[in-house]
Amino acid sequence: MKKISLIIVLTGAFLAQSVAQEALSLKECVQYGLQHDLTIERNKADIAYTAAQEKEAFSAVYPSVNGKIQYSNNIVIPTSLIPARTFNPYAGA
Repeated sequence: MKKISLIIVLTGAFLAQSVAQEALSLKECVQYGLQHDLTIERNKADIAYTAAQEKEAFSAVYPSVNGKIQYSNNIVIPTSLIPARTFNPYAGA
């Protein structure tokens, strides 16, 4: 009994798989082959990699801009112990 049920299950699986196939025209086969060819996929990946390398090489040529901003809030106004007239006789008090 177990052998018969196993044979029936395997036969059903085989028939279900063979029914799922459909006929394709030559044009559809060529399109499918071009879309899923591994060589073409590798070549597309190589082209993208080369383009990324070119961008990286060009970025080394472009000038770079570096900047720095500093802000300080002095609560106490700086004063000098030496009068300004010592260095400049025309300076104010």
